Amino acid sequence: MTFVRTLACSVLIAGAAAAAGSASPCLMYDIQTTTSVTIRCKPLENARKVLFLNSEGTWTEASMKATDGGKAIRVDVTRIKAGKTILLVDPPEWMNCADRTPPVVRSISIDGKKLPAGGTIDLGTVGTVPGTITMSFEDEHNPIAPGSLQATMDGSPLPAEGFALDNAKEKLSCRLRPGDTDYGPHVINLSVADRAPFANTASLRIRFNYLDTNDIAQASLGAKVTVDSCYSGYEPETLIDGDSQSCAGSGSPTTTWASAETGAEHWVEIAFPKPQQVDGIALYWAYRKPAKRVLAQIHKNGEWTTLGTAERKQGEQVSSTIRFAPVTIGRIRVLQPPNCGREDRPNLFWLGEISVRKSE
Repeated sequence: MTFVRTLACSVLIAGAAAAAGSASPCLMYDIQTTTSVTIRCKPLENARKVLFLNSEGTWTEASMKATDGGKAIRVDVTRIKAGKTILLVDPPEWMNCADRTPPVVRSISIDGKKLPAGGTIDLGTVGTVPGTITMSFEDEHNPIAPGSLQATMDGSPLPAEGFALDNAKEKLSCRLRPGDTDYGPHVINLSVADRAPFANTASLRIRFNYLDTNDIAQASLGAKVTVDSCYSGYEPETLIDGDSQSCAGSGSPTTTWASAETGAEHWVEIAFPKPQQVDGIALYWAYRKPAKRVLAQIHKNGEWTTLGTAERKQGEQVSSTIRFAPVTIGRIRVLQPPNCGREDRPNLFWLGEISVRKSE
C-alpha cells in the first residue's frame, strides 16, 4: 500500500522562485509505503532533480528514469525510515536543503528601548501598553519568508508593518503596534520561518500585565461605592479595594461582588471625595466571565448620560475597558441592562473590581 500527499513547501511562494532566478515552484511529496514503489505524476515530467529523505534523515538524490509515460521515481523501501519519506522536486540552487536551524531574533526593542533577544520576554506589570515593538530576524542558511511572519495577541491576529527584507543577507525586520487593549495579563506570540524545505520556525513570546496605575476608584483614596442590590453574602466594598488580580479566577465573596439575580437592570456607582478628571473605566470580571453589555454613565443635568459601552468580545475575558474623552465628574456608574449579564447567568452582574482612570 502506498500513500502520496503533496505538502505545502515554504518555497512555493512565487517571490522565492523569482528571487532565485527560477520560474519553477518547488514541490514536496509525503510518501508512505509498505513496499518499494515507482511513482509517476505530472510534476515529474520536467523535473531535473529529485531528492528524498533517506533512513538517516538526510537528503539523497533519487533514482529518476524516463519512461513511456514520462519520468518516474523509484522509492526503495529499504532506504527509507519506517516506510516514510519525502520527495523534494527541483530544489532551487540557493536552497540549503540540509538546514534544520530556525531563524534567530537578532534584536528587539519596545518603544525605543532595546531588550535582550530571547524566546520569552516578560515585561512584568506595566501601566502603558507597548506602543511599538520593533524586531529583526536573521538566518545563516536560507532566506526568510516574509509571508511566514505570524503575530497574535491573546490568540487574535496582530498585523505587522514596516517590513524590510534583505534576502541577500537573510534578514527581516518589522514592527508591531498592539494598540488599545483591556487591562489584565496579555501574551504576544510571534513566529517566522525560513525557506528551507521544512520551513524552520523561530518563536518569540512577549508577556505583560497591564494595570491601571492611575486608578482613583479606591477606598484608600476616599472613594465610596453603592450598588442596586447584593447577592446573599456579597458586599460591594470588594469592588474598590485596589485588588484587581485576585478576582480573575474567583467568585468568592472575599474578592468579588454580585448583584441580586433578577431580570432588572443592575448598577454600581462610584463617588469621589472631590471632582476628578477621568477618561476611562475598567471592569474586572469574576471567573473571567464578562457581561454581554455594560454602559459607563455620568450624572449630568439631573439624569444619567452614557459615555461609552463595553460589549462581550469572547466567552472569557479578564476585564473590559470603556474609554472616553476626558470629563470632570464627582461620580460615575456602570449599568448592566436587563438580561445582559454573563452567558450562563444573564440576570447576574458579577464583578471583582472597578478601576476609574484619572486623566494624565
